[in-house]
This record gives sequence, structure tokens and C-alpha cells, in this order.
Amino acid sequence: ISHLKPGSFRIRKGDWVSKGDVIGLCGNSGRSPEPHVHIQMQATPHQGARTMAYPFAYYLLKVNGTHVLKSFDVPAEKDVVSNIVLTPILKDAMDFQPGMIIRFTHQTNDGPSLETSWEVFTDAYNNKYISCRDTGSTAWFINDGTMFYFTSYNGDRNSLLYYFYLSSYKILLGYYPDITITDIFPLHIVAREKISLLVHDFVAPFHQYLKASYSAKPVWSDSQVNPGQIMIRSEIMWHYFSAVQPAGTGTLTFSGNCLSEFVFESANKKIWAQRVDV
Repeated sequence: ISHLKPGSFRIRKGDWVSKGDVIGLCGNSGRSPEPHVHIQMQATPHQGARTMAYPFAYYLLKVNGTHVLKSFDVPAEKDVVSNIVLTPILKDAMDFQPGMIIRFTHQTNDGPSLETSWEVFTDAYNNKYISCRDTGSTAWFINDGTMFYFTSYNGDRNSLLYYFYLSSYKILLGYYPDITITDIFPLHIVAREKISLLVHDFVAPFHQYLKASYSAKPVWSDSQVNPGQIMIRSEIMWHYFSAVQPAGTGTLTFSGNCLSEFVFESANKKIWAQRVDV
């Protein structure tokens, strides 16, 4: 990192730093026409060493007045980019820490109201997961400070935790109504017909004709600047050859710095869940 303001360094060689720590002030020391931050990755510490492309984890690219989320990418020359500003309600709501117990009352369109308890754990490798006490199901997740996303699910596919996994598979922790988050589900977790999955696995090295996609974006908030309530809508779609068929939708409501309720709907099922431990 070059061209910092002389005398502004706040750390020394060997110090440990964390995300968000101030290490110095922007300047134009050395051969620099104007104050700016110059960052590069190079093969060795020596001046003139070969530089290497180093992608940024996340950033926003401004295109025609709207934001485009870029992930693990390198900006091109003259791109207008910015940092992702986290929204406190989303950041706090998806901050599941080991030891947390989460309780929901939930009801289907064809059944009585039930109460379910989840608990957050971490394993010896610091991988976090949510466990359903009633069904023993587990949903593994990562929260990297900018994005919350699930990495795996194991257990009962009629569990409320499974429908939460489908509805909130990937959530950006900043409020940007013009950004849609997209991803692909692991087929072995969402496909219910084992024969279809076996046939696809056999053909997949030559042609992947079946996939399940996920998308999510904010659809409502009570304020554009510092919202206290946010609603995010997610969609699950089946792609079979060139055909696209809806598989379900999720509606996540955030209020009081937590996920206050969520609804999952498909062609033959509707599940409504409300948080009761806040």
C-alpha cells in the first residue's frame, strides 16, 4: 500500500490488524500526482517485482446510475466503484453466534400451530451451523461480514429449518434495492426425486440439464436511509433443459434487529413462521 501521508502510520511491522482498523491516512508521498491509495500484490517484497492480479472480495460497480455487485473480481480502468455499506438491522439479524437459541411458532396451510427451537453451534474447525432440536436437522452457514450464505443442509426436508435454508440461502447484509443476489443450490440437497438425480449425475459430465437457482432482493423498507424494517423476497426456480419452472418463494421480514418472521410458499405448501424469543 503506497503513497500514504508521511507520519500518519498507526501500526508497526508485526502488528495484528483487523478489518476496519485504520492503518494510515491517504496521501501522495513518493511519485504521486494527487492523494490516493495505491494497493498491489506482488511476487516478492522487492521494488519492481512482478505484480499479480488480486481480486476484491466484494465491491459495487456503478453502471448507468445503478449498482452492480461484483464478487472476487478486479475493477477495470475508469470503473467507478464503492464499498458496500452494511445495514445494521440486516447485519445484526443474521449474526448467528454459537450458543444462541432461536424460537419460532410456525403454521402450515394444512396443520396446527407448532413451536420450534434452533440452536447455533460451532465445530472444532470453527464452522458454524444451526441445529433444529426437534428434527436433528443442521444447516451450515458462513457470515463473512458482508454476505450471509448457507453452505450445506442435512436432515428432514419437512423441517422449518429446511424452508429457512431455502428462503435465505444467500443474503447481502447491506440494503440495496437495485441489487439482486443470485446463486445455485446443490442439487443433492434440493432434488427430491432420487432417480432424476442419479440420471442427472450420470449425464452431468457431458451436459448439465438440471439445476435449481436462487435469487433474492429487498422489496420494501420503512426508510431508504436507515431502515428499521426490511422485507426481502427470494425465489427458487427449477431449470430443466430450456424450461424454467418456479419451485417456491420466500418472504423474510426484518424488524427489531432480528428476523421477525418468514413465509415460504410453493404450489402445494405455505409455511408462516414468527420469531417468539425477542
